[in-house]
Amino acid sequence: MKHKRLHAVYKNRSDKQLAVILFWIICCLFAANLFVIGGAIHWQDWKAFINGLISAMLLFIPLSILYRGYLRISGLIVVTITLVMLTLGITLGQGIHDIAIIGYPMIVVIASLLLPRRDYFFVSALTVGALAWLVFGEAFDLYIPHSMTKAGAADFIVVTGIFLVAVISVDLLAENMRANMRKAQREIVTRKEIEEQLLHISTHDPLTGIHNRAYFEAQLKRLEFGQDYPVSIIMADVDGLKIVNDTLGHAAGDELLRRTGYVLSSVFRTGDILARIGGDEFAVLLPRTDSVQADVILSRFQSKLIDHNASYPDSQLSLSIGAATTEEGQLGEGMITADKHMYAEKFAHKVKKNLQFEQSSTS
Repeated sequence: MKHKRLHAVYKNRSDKQLAVILFWIICCLFAANLFVIGGAIHWQDWKAFINGLISAMLLFIPLSILYRGYLRISGLIVVTITLVMLTLGITLGQGIHDIAIIGYPMIVVIASLLLPRRDYFFVSALTVGALAWLVFGEAFDLYIPHSMTKAGAADFIVVTGIFLVAVISVDLLAENMRANMRKAQREIVTRKEIEEQLLHISTHDPLTGIHNRAYFEAQLKRLEFGQDYPVSIIMADVDGLKIVNDTLGHAAGDELLRRTGYVLSSVFRTGDILARIGGDEFAVLLPRTDSVQADVILSRFQSKLIDHNASYPDSQLSLSIGAATTEEGQLGEGMITADKHMYAEKFAHKVKKNLQFEQSSTS
């Protein structure tokens, strides 16, 4: 219930976590003061009793402020109250030699983890001032410390109480830091995945899954001034795509394009650059590939295309292919040459198809 109220007050996730941690630190300090009060009653140390009682009552002030939404002020008051009441207890005890002085490092550690940097330095300055008071106050007889006695059960209670508050407080803050680190790591992984997805989207054709025209043109520029010559270029165009779209619909045409991307991807090598550069146009850049190697790859493609079409007797895939091999400085001319060869083959395919249609009509 307490945490739900704090979550309702603080909207920021980090503030919610710190508010819960501060709540438990206040509870731990309150419990430690009750511990001191109980010990003081047992040993009839009324100065320690009053100190513990006042300290416990004062903790209700930052607790109330915490529930009003003033996280920074509440944390500063908690640390300041603890510092002042600890200094008062040490002054009434054995001064700079009092064993409770080990509480100062605890206060500084908690302040460094809980408070903003400016408040942390303020608390650090107060701590130095408290230490100066204990040293010089005793030196100039501004207060009279109790004479030192052998360590006993009371000292054990004080030290144990301070130690437990420190352990619980630091553990709460450390767990908060670990949780934030885990969250940051998850966000980094998620951001990296998103960046990779965006990069993939920006360089790939969504329909076929192969690279797009923008990526192809970037790689074309890279190869043009690189050392990967000879570079072979293959241009491919899907035959009859418009007819398929007009007669069977665009879904059938899209399926034909996907199949084209699949067949081409299965033939070319890892270092080759395959892309869809237009509606029915595909292009491949083959670095360090001469005309003989390019012919071998084209033969492999034709064999793969025949095997593929055997699985689609009612929807044959036909491509017009043009190729060219270029030396350094001739990449642009090679693109034009490959494109001309592709259109020449496409024209030949149309002529062949028309002849087949005329023969079937006369028969």
